[in-house]
Amino acid sequence: MKDGKRNLKTWLFFGISSLLFIAVILLIYHLFFSPIKLGFSAGLSGLKSELGISGRNGAQLAVEEINRNGGIRGRKIELVVADDKNDANIACTVDQRLAEQGVTIIIGHMVSSVAMDTVKNANEKNLLLISPTIATDELTQVDDNFVRMIASNKVQGYSLAKAVLQETAVRSIAIVYDENNASFAKIIKESFETQLQGSGGKVVATESFKNRNDFKRIVSALRESEAEGVLLIASAIDAGLFCQQSRKQNFKLPVFAPMWTMTNDFIQAGGADVEGAYLISQVDLESETALYVAFQKAYRERYKEIPSFASILSYDAVMVAAAAIQEAGTTSTEPVKDAILRLGEFSGLQESIKMDSFGDVKNSYYLYRVQNGAFKKVGRL
Repeated sequence: MKDGKRNLKTWLFFGISSLLFIAVILLIYHLFFSPIKLGFSAGLSGLKSELGISGRNGAQLAVEEINRNGGIRGRKIELVVADDKNDANIACTVDQRLAEQGVTIIIGHMVSSVAMDTVKNANEKNLLLISPTIATDELTQVDDNFVRMIASNKVQGYSLAKAVLQETAVRSIAIVYDENNASFAKIIKESFETQLQGSGGKVVATESFKNRNDFKRIVSALRESEAEGVLLIASAIDAGLFCQQSRKQNFKLPVFAPMWTMTNDFIQAGGADVEGAYLISQVDLESETALYVAFQKAYRERYKEIPSFASILSYDAVMVAAAAIQEAGTTSTEPVKDAILRLGEFSGLQESIKMDSFGDVKNSYYLYRVQNGAFKKVGRL
């Protein structure tokens, strides 16, 4: 009987020891060998999906490059992709699903209309958002779980006004903007008007739209104004179709548009009707840095098109995340955020990325013009 109890205790000891050993092995694997899950969330379906798809493509190339070079502290990165459909409610839901899969850092989102809800959700759920393209000033100089690769809308507004004043004789401008992305448009409109009026120009009309059915009415209204040009704050496809409607009504004015519009969809949607349009971008599509040249080559070979600003800034966002994880030695939100702010400066595809103590970058813009169906650089503003 005593031998039986002794054997039972022995088996229990070895059983518990084995379980503890397995648990330790699994913990070690998780901490040192399992893939690091990095989220990516953007609009990947629907007519306004090019921004998100381009961003995902750039992020994927960055992840593959990091993994080819040994990963982060020997661990590979796994990009976990979600479609937020550019909808605030859906965006918060998919972020929660990413968190349930072990994601703490999300590259995204891409449009300002989802910014406030997703950042609030990230603060509550202890997630870190690194946005390639959200430029709303509502999140400028705010201590939150949000950093970004793009300069604020205020800078875009000033830059667009400088483009009008420096490159054309236009001084009377009509502003047309997408009401569905009003948080993005508001500061651009205000800073543009301030800069324009300070140099003798003026805004003579302001029109908003909710869908493309409004374009015919808006173009007709602009005909009655004194507008010599149009500041068009819209997605690439909407902007292209607005230019088409202007041509149909035989009322084609010089068009100026922000970085949001400057994707391949603008030229594809507008065709010849977008020729001559001026657009601004934070990135230099003619950059000759070795990193960018290699990235552009890889992107064109993989996706059969030139990379857009969304692709470039998403690549940079992944690289910032990787550098911060390397520095922090963990994927936990607070240490990674602290590492980003402490490091402050990162190598980008084209130039250094400099962040302030709130995770906001400050960069100038390049001016482009559509010529022969392509974006041609005019110069730096």
